[in-house]
Amino acid sequence: GLLIPEKHFQPLIDSLLKGLDDEARVARNVAFAIHNLARAFAPYANEPTNQLSPLFEKFVAKLLQVTKREDRTEWELADNAYEAINNLVENAAMDMHPLIKKLLIEVVKTLIMTVETQPTTSDGKEEREQLQMFLCGNIQVIIMKLQSAIIEGDAQSMELPDKIVQLMIEILKIQNAPAHSDAFMVIGAVANAVDSAFTRYLQYIMEFVCLGLNNHAEYQVCQNAVGTVGDICRAVEHEIDRYCDQIMVILAKNLKDDHLNKAVKPPTLAVFGDIALAIGPNYERFLKESMEIIFSAALADVDREDEDMVEYLNTLRESILEACTGIIQGLNGDPERNIPSKAQLLQPYADPILQFVGAIAAEVNTSGDVAPSVVKGAVGVLGDLVFVLGQPVKEKIMSHRAHVEPLFQECESSGDKAAEQVAQWARQTCGL
Repeated sequence: GLLIPEKHFQPLIDSLLKGLDDEARVARNVAFAIHNLARAFAPYANEPTNQLSPLFEKFVAKLLQVTKREDRTEWELADNAYEAINNLVENAAMDMHPLIKKLLIEVVKTLIMTVETQPTTSDGKEEREQLQMFLCGNIQVIIMKLQSAIIEGDAQSMELPDKIVQLMIEILKIQNAPAHSDAFMVIGAVANAVDSAFTRYLQYIMEFVCLGLNNHAEYQVCQNAVGTVGDICRAVEHEIDRYCDQIMVILAKNLKDDHLNKAVKPPTLAVFGDIALAIGPNYERFLKESMEIIFSAALADVDREDEDMVEYLNTLRESILEACTGIIQGLNGDPERNIPSKAQLLQPYADPILQFVGAIAAEVNTSGDVAPSVVKGAVGVLGDLVFVLGQPVKEKIMSHRAHVEPLFQECESSGDKAAEQVAQWARQTCGL
């Protein structure tokens, strides 16, 4: 991708590199300009090469120097430099992967140093905490970029992920460290990257995940721990089962706690679906309590004049539908892997699920408040229910055809390819 004419490009790069040596205020603005330049290459991020490639190493090396300057804490200079590095990584082309892996090794080394040194002053402690947050952010972005490449080569060596997970555990051991929230995001990124190989970390990591889930005081830590549970479920599947009793007790308690920040509740509901997909029909032991919690959440309503609350309601409903989808599909087992279905256990819950979808359908008819993601989730759940429970549910849906038809039409005309495919499949499955 040639975004900038060559004759302007080199002078621009030279002035940006030079500007990073200027006073903190100017260097901060230059770092922000590099951040924006990198973002302009987003459409070319996965090309074999792009115009950023010849500059990547120079920019990253210079920005890393900036993060070590004496005046790095002024004008949020270090913050902007790390953010620029993240954007360079995100939008780098494929030919930069070896350099990005080298950067990962360097960032990990720097983070190890922050864990091993004990600052003696409160300013030193605060700066260390800031640095750990920035470095965890870097590591997460790099892992998301490289994915399984963090274990490729070196005869599929797990040395790098091992080191990263060990480091995150060290950070999670530091009481009240602001980087806990970022550490959970790194752990989730490692799980996504190494997939089933993440099983080797479960015995070391799960106690810290449970501590995070119990951290109500810092709700973002709690929220990120919930996200990490979902990532781990997708990576290790049934291997998570032995930890699920403990996890589900905490999640249920959190959802019943009116004092916990409301932002934590939607992802917590959605993670029921991740757990059910991971452990399959073994989810039976959690079915009754989790469905009661889901149906209680489904009754929520908000002031429709308040845009933020309408957005929250959509997020909540989308999470409820994700939970239902995961539970329905999980209990249905997997004949290919010789996991027998326990879908019949869902029969008592079919009507309340249909009522919930019906309420959403009625709103699609009368208001513009229902988000496309909720419409898609609702249509998908109808298809899933008929797929696993068959004719009785199909007949119920058929008898309310006029009621649910707008839901299907809305989904089919959304302009979103994935939503249109869901609608097409669900319409066929439901015989509409």
